[in-house]
Amino acid sequence: MVMVGGGWRFVWVALLVSLVVAVVAVSILTTMHVINKSSTPVGVGFNAPAPVGLPVNVSLNMPIYVVGPQSLTQRLVGVGVPQSLIKPVNLSQLPSLPGNSTILIGYSVIKPSVVIGVVNGRVKLNLTSPVIALLTGLVAKGDLIMLYGNSSDLMAMEYLLAYTWAKKYGTLYVNGKPSDYLVAYPIIPINSKEALAMAFGGPYYLVIGPAMPRDILRAVITYMALRHLPVSLGQVNGAELSLSMIKANLQSSSPSQDTPDVCYSIYSNYSKAAELSSGIYESGNYYFIWLLPMMGSSSYPWYGFAGYSDGNGTFYYDTCLVISNQVGSPPGPYPYVPLYVYGYVGYDPTSTMTNNGGEVLTETGTFDYYTSYKYYNESFLSANSLIASPACTGGDCLQPQPTSSTTSYSISVFVGVEIGEEPGGFVGFEVTLPSGSSEGIGLYYGPSTRAFYANDGNVTWTFNLNNASTPNDDYHNDFEDISPAAWIMPNFSSSQQTAYLPIDISAEVLTSSQVVFYGENSVGCDYYNYTYEYVWVDGIWQLTAEPTGSSTGLVPSSTSWTYSISPSASQYVTGVSSWSTLEPIGCSGR
Repeated sequence: MVMVGGGWRFVWVALLVSLVVAVVAVSILTTMHVINKSSTPVGVGFNAPAPVGLPVNVSLNMPIYVVGPQSLTQRLVGVGVPQSLIKPVNLSQLPSLPGNSTILIGYSVIKPSVVIGVVNGRVKLNLTSPVIALLTGLVAKGDLIMLYGNSSDLMAMEYLLAYTWAKKYGTLYVNGKPSDYLVAYPIIPINSKEALAMAFGGPYYLVIGPAMPRDILRAVITYMALRHLPVSLGQVNGAELSLSMIKANLQSSSPSQDTPDVCYSIYSNYSKAAELSSGIYESGNYYFIWLLPMMGSSSYPWYGFAGYSDGNGTFYYDTCLVISNQVGSPPGPYPYVPLYVYGYVGYDPTSTMTNNGGEVLTETGTFDYYTSYKYYNESFLSANSLIASPACTGGDCLQPQPTSSTTSYSISVFVGVEIGEEPGGFVGFEVTLPSGSSEGIGLYYGPSTRAFYANDGNVTWTFNLNNASTPNDDYHNDFEDISPAAWIMPNFSSSQQTAYLPIDISAEVLTSSQVVFYGENSVGCDYYNYTYEYVWVDGIWQLTAEPTGSSTGLVPSSTSWTYSISPSASQYVTGVSSWSTLEPIGCSGR
């Protein structure tokens, strides 16, 4: 885990997906059946025990190419990877492997070539290393690249993956000329001494994130589901891809097509547009960056990242960015890059919890632009730029807006693609609560300040749910800043520019509600005994503009962050707390 400034922060990079609930058929998987969440999950078809539940019925027959010592192979077998799938190779063999391969590289193999040393608490990376060119070639082939190392190396490993994607696809431009590489990536709480950094991408999109070694199979299957999305309904009858088709997909309210996570919907449109419409697809000058959505034991990529699960339910979260590739000049003297920020939170209660009188009470999401400004102002983690917003607090900037009660709402999703003569633009995305439930929405702004012609404020959504007590239903909410936000670089020059945007997400649930009696011999009092659970993740987006001519890069080292293992946060969350309260009903025998 990573602690920043007294709270857990995770560094994110995200561009997300679309509305798809058909069978995912891939040549590498013998069977991979996508089922509705209300269906009964089917068991895993491995010939070896899986360390965690997997969300689909899978007969996995694709190899995992491994570069590293024999001890690395043994560790993989120890976390449930069938040895028959592990194919040892050398670095020199990786370029000749088939496209869309799954590749795992021990970080100890490449670290001597890419790490120069630690300078003032930051790891100095050699961006001219032959390893960079090698990894860039793997990105171009569509491979899933996994680096396996110590959790203290996680930020450096993710930087390398984000940088190699940017070398191929993620250039920032000034006045039409290449200027910098966009390096954006997530660090989320990891309760493990060892960790994986994973990434894959294509033109205009990057999916990247960390995982604990025990979850490598979940990561591989998530990759396969995302790389082989079924053809959108708009193409089933041979219809040409168009922005109107994307709008129809995003706006669809059919239960069979409903997608909870707005980031997944955005991803699918970026990835499928590029794949299916060669020759007519243009980026619209925007990139999509997304946290790799690790699937839970009975969920799918469109439910977000399964961060925490226990006998009460599963907590999901997600975030993504749609960010311009143009460094512009605003009304002031400072260059900036516009970006759209999205968040997602969900909770899926179990029948055990609801049978005990439990329900989902509250979900929250925060974009903390004020802390982004503070990091810049204090040069925390060497921040020399900031992310500022919102431009306003109305519906033109922040969605959803406050309401006392609703069962559904629409947010505006920015589609940053251009297809033929159709420019990108905003389309509606519907969020609908499960039947029988409703919620009130609060929007809170502050603390805040104003710097460099822009607002810098903490923005928090609070979703207060009612009757959210149906088991195995996903009670979820999406929220966004479409001002857009601005990545302001007051000292923009030939040096590396870095900014941070904290994002905090949480859920509170009532896990049981029971009547208890305290007393003896029929003399005493009845009480309502309520038990609660609160799950939270405090994260942070890191954005770096690395000049194209740079020979070195700097990333915070383990000495810059405080690592800790919390017994209550044994999964991908900052923490979990629980408590009980007693409320008197009445007394007898007096």
